[in-house]
Amino acid sequence: KKELAIGVLNQLKTKPTAFSELVVQLNAKKSSLFLVCLSLERAGLIERKGKGEPYQLVTSFSDMLASYANWWKFWAEH
Repeated sequence: KKELAIGVLNQLKTKPTAFSELVVQLNAKKSSLFLVCLSLERAGLIERKGKGEPYQLVTSFSDMLASYANWWKFWAEH
C-alpha cells in the first residue's frame, strides 16, 4: 500500500484526477485504492470538493509534506 500511496500522490501532482482514472492509471484494486485515498484524505494531503469530484493535492501540500518528512521516512523504511 505504500507504493500505491506514492503513486496517488505522483498522479495528483500533475492534475486533479477522478477515482476511476486513478484505478486505471495505477492498475489498482478499487478497494485498496479507496482505503489509500481515505487515509491520504484523513492525513490532510489530498482532498476532493464533493462526492464524485476528482481528488487533488491540498493547497498547502508542500508545507504539510515538510512537516511529515520525518514520519514519512520512518513509515517507508518499515
